[in-house]
Amino acid sequence: MMLFVRFSTVALLSVITKSSGFVSQPSIKTRQAYVTSGNSLNYQNHNSFQQERRTPPKPLYQLSTEKTDQYEVGSFEDLGQIHKDADAIFSIIDVDGDGAISLSELNAHMTKSGYADNVVSKIFRKLDTNKDGVVSGAEFRDGMVTFAPLRSAPGLGNYNAEFVTEIHADADTLFRSIDEDGDGEITKIEMRSHLSRVTGYSDRAIDNIFGMLDADKDGTVSKEEVRDAFVRYSAFRQAVGEGPNFK
Repeated sequence: MMLFVRFSTVALLSVITKSSGFVSQPSIKTRQAYVTSGNSLNYQNHNSFQQERRTPPKPLYQLSTEKTDQYEVGSFEDLGQIHKDADAIFSIIDVDGDGAISLSELNAHMTKSGYADNVVSKIFRKLDTNKDGVVSGAEFRDGMVTFAPLRSAPGLGNYNAEFVTEIHADADTLFRSIDEDGDGEITKIEMRSHLSRVTGYSDRAIDNIFGMLDADKDGTVSKEEVRDAFVRYSAFRQAVGEGPNFK
């Protein structure tokens, strides 16, 4: 059964689309598609799993361009984590690995989560603060700080992160696909071999993603490191995810 709910996806999209209403979001372990309708957003869930309820996201009707209005964390340690997360998501969207996100790269990534082309264009213009036609790593960091809801938006941050069991199952499926020799570790060669076959990532971009995943910097990626990235970054699940619960 198709269920439609009027929904303001994130505060960033609220200000972009001038949405004036908000209805609590049902938490669902599904893929979701977002389509614009007038001045608001509808969202359609494609049921694969039993629906569950949780506390709805905080409704933010106005999104200020002032960082202090949206930066709702309390320490430089938190800011460091936001920057780390921004860098990770940036490496996932930057398909050619050239150190900048183009509109076409952002559009290709976010439309997979169901964002309409015109909404992606508006997000891009918000992030591209110097108006040079690309989003730099620094601009993406600033955007993640300024627009707090991006950190948990579908296809970007830790969206649906509460469904740890399902996400770990998908992460393990991906891990087994990449770990060609079955030794319990993913090497850079194995990562390149897999992602070059199933995605459009350049070798440089794959190296960037490998560096992001290798949290302990031991030169290999463990199952736990893949699991952690899957939970923290819905961008990663969307870009390379496999498994029965993929969302």
